[in-house]
Amino acid sequence: KQHVTDIEEVLGALNTANVKLNVKKCALAKKELDYLGFRITHNGIKPMTANKNEFGKKHHGPTNDFTWTTQCQIAFETLTSKLSQYPLLAFPDGHSKLQLSTDASDVGIGGVLNQITKHGIRPITYLSRSLTPPEKKYSTVEKECLAIVWCIKKLHPYLYGEDFTVFTDHHPLCWLNKQSSHNGRLERWSLQLQEYTFDVKHVSGKRNCVADCLSRYPSDPPDDLADKQLDIMHPPKINSSLEQNAEVNNLTTSPLPARRQTLISFDPTKIEHEQLNDPTIKRIRQQLFNGQQVKSFILDNGVVYKLIQRSTTTPLQLPYVPRMLVNDLLMAHHTHPTAAHVGVTGTWNKLRDRYYWPGMHSSIQSFISSCQLCQQYKISRRTPAGHLQPTEIPQGVFEKINMDFIDPLPTSTQGHKYILVCNDYLSKYIIAQPCQDCSATTAAKFLVEQVTLVHGTPRVVVTDNGSHFTGQVYEAVASRLALVERIGTLTHKHPANWDEYISFVTHSYNTTKHSTTGLEPSKLVFGRNLVLPFDPPKNNIIFTAPNDYYVQLIRCLEETKQTAKQNIKHQQTIYKKHYDTGRRDRTLAIGQLIFVEQTPHKMKKFFPKWDGPYEVIKQTGRLNYEVGETQIQ
Repeated sequence: KQHVTDIEEVLGALNTANVKLNVKKCALAKKELDYLGFRITHNGIKPMTANKNEFGKKHHGPTNDFTWTTQCQIAFETLTSKLSQYPLLAFPDGHSKLQLSTDASDVGIGGVLNQITKHGIRPITYLSRSLTPPEKKYSTVEKECLAIVWCIKKLHPYLYGEDFTVFTDHHPLCWLNKQSSHNGRLERWSLQLQEYTFDVKHVSGKRNCVADCLSRYPSDPPDDLADKQLDIMHPPKINSSLEQNAEVNNLTTSPLPARRQTLISFDPTKIEHEQLNDPTIKRIRQQLFNGQQVKSFILDNGVVYKLIQRSTTTPLQLPYVPRMLVNDLLMAHHTHPTAAHVGVTGTWNKLRDRYYWPGMHSSIQSFISSCQLCQQYKISRRTPAGHLQPTEIPQGVFEKINMDFIDPLPTSTQGHKYILVCNDYLSKYIIAQPCQDCSATTAAKFLVEQVTLVHGTPRVVVTDNGSHFTGQVYEAVASRLALVERIGTLTHKHPANWDEYISFVTHSYNTTKHSTTGLEPSKLVFGRNLVLPFDPPKNNIIFTAPNDYYVQLIRCLEETKQTAKQNIKHQQTIYKKHYDTGRRDRTLAIGQLIFVEQTPHKMKKFFPKWDGPYEVIKQTGRLNYEVGETQIQ
């Protein structure tokens, strides 16, 4: 019955594509089929007996003066038998664990996809290709990474949506999907693999002989698959005012109207109706409605859901978003005021555990790279000298905070000129408030009303040396609250109603996973994930007793705090290593003559970029010095 259903589905697809078949060349309802020298059965793919015999006839002992003994003939016949025995390739069963082994050599790359069954390791497919002349000049780590990227993208139909393991004999690549790299090529490849769920494990070279052999004797010519944003599943096209290959700050068309940017909204209740108009989802829905099993899909209350298996968690049940709604969904989670134009990683982390559609990461990356406002307001940063000095990690939330004014800003319709921002060092939770002035009174009032009375008295407040933080009013309040103040370093076309969006931007930041802690700041503070405006509605709500909720909340807060501290410590080590690479830890001596770099607003054409010389008077911090007020001639 299942076979008849499969035949009907294939014939229906061919009929839709207006493809005609030659009846004489078709074989239907067969238990096995011979194709291109192989016999395809329900157990797998095996070579035909004729091929086995032909292999032995074509390959025989040497005819030259080489001494061919009886032992040589036995070894040759054994090797011939092993190479032609079956079964060789197995079909993926949909529930067994998948393993991908890869390797690279000076001439090619290769890999083998296996599945772990109760009968042992069964190979599904082998693949390899030659390297191009430029690829042969890659470093060893780049060649090995190329092998992983190429194999995963080549095996996209097998691996997309699955939890699998990659084995490589190059140990440095175990970080591939866990942390960033200062190598631009490796970083780009790593971003392309974010839509896959996998772990990278090291295996010794002698246990990776299959992939090693494939890389040394590649069968296919070179291709550019690893450098393309390939999406076999054909993601929906994103309607944008910019070309998809537009570079940052390189606009190609006129911007979208501001009204369009803010009023587009996504309605999760439309998913069920739009699924009926999507051919792919409609077909899956009909199969599930008829009681058929469709891999990793279920039908619940008339809505098709995708089951996604994350590591060490139960499967997630995510609504399958139709093509017609993808654009509105991306607008809601990127250009809507509550989204605040977060980047690809932030948007991906918000959507990956809430919704599903084929090629999600590619769609998100294409949409954001086409966003005109993101390109127009992207900030360019330069790398200063000096090694990174990680700060001490506080023991609890709001024990150590940072406060600063953002200025100057255009005066809003309500008379606001500044933004006063407070950032918690542990949770990364922020509090922002628009202000009409940057006085010490405003800073003191904010510290008491918005921080102390809501989150408790912080032990340490880090500020710059501005007058608003050194004024008598602020010092009196800080002294009364028994704060230990740390003085930090001072380094320093908007809409008229920008102050109305401060709360929305703050909300978006606090609900976006932070790259340092690996958690949302709001979860670290409140012990739960905040419900976003466009989250799918929940069918069932379970009410617990207040005492049970309190116990669960305390446990969740403690677990998230410990996780955040560990992640911060780990990220500080990584950041320091990357930051210090290629830098000198510059120190200056008292009395030394130096030049000072001109600030951008003072620089003009044909003017020197460095001013001086000046004399170093004293050292005020780890990397901070005070120089003479007048130039030394």
